[in-house]
Amino acid sequence: MKVPYPKDGDRQPPDRAAAQSLRLRRIHELFFSLNIALGAVVAVVYGYDGVFDPVYRIGRMLYQMGLTGDGGAISGHVTLFLFVVPLAALLFLPLRCFGRSSLTEHILVFAGGFFAVGVAPACWFYVDSRYGKSWYPMEIIAYFLLAALYLSQKWKVPSFVAALIASIHYGFWYLRFWECTHGPAELLVPITGFCACIVWGVYVLTARVRSDGGASFNP
Repeated sequence: MKVPYPKDGDRQPPDRAAAQSLRLRRIHELFFSLNIALGAVVAVVYGYDGVFDPVYRIGRMLYQMGLTGDGGAISGHVTLFLFVVPLAALLFLPLRCFGRSSLTEHILVFAGGFFAVGVAPACWFYVDSRYGKSWYPMEIIAYFLLAALYLSQKWKVPSFVAALIASIHYGFWYLRFWECTHGPAELLVPITGFCACIVWGVYVLTARVRSDGGASFNP
């Protein structure tokens, strides 16, 4: 990310606001990557036709090593961790390596919002629609309507209202995961998605404020 420097061209240390924006970007990149990785892994583990063999083998091996817990919960969580972390790293590292490209910034601003709001519902649909669960068409319509408003730059909702909408959205999906949960780890998907959504909203809002103030937000 380009950090604004004094107009005389002297490269001075970044100011406090710029340093905070860099930290916010790192947090956004982390939750962006973690949200996608967790949703993808949970969808594969719980939505696969049959037992996903690599997960089963690693979980079984850890269970035999003594990581049992409540019905093997510890071995299951460790197995999930072993799959989620490498996938999240594969998403996070390119964002870091190509952080100065305009494509990366567009991914964080636009794709970041779609994934923050949509990964948890997509994961739930993939896993539970197979068992005759409803597709909740009103939720889908609301999602695409809000997305259209954002992309058309007609999103004029105050920040606290947007946070309330995000809370209602993820409260709804947390209840869906709770009703149809196949394991405790599955509940991490809406929780991580909510965190990713809030961080993305703060990131976009901060970027717009700094852009209006004349500072560059190009990566």
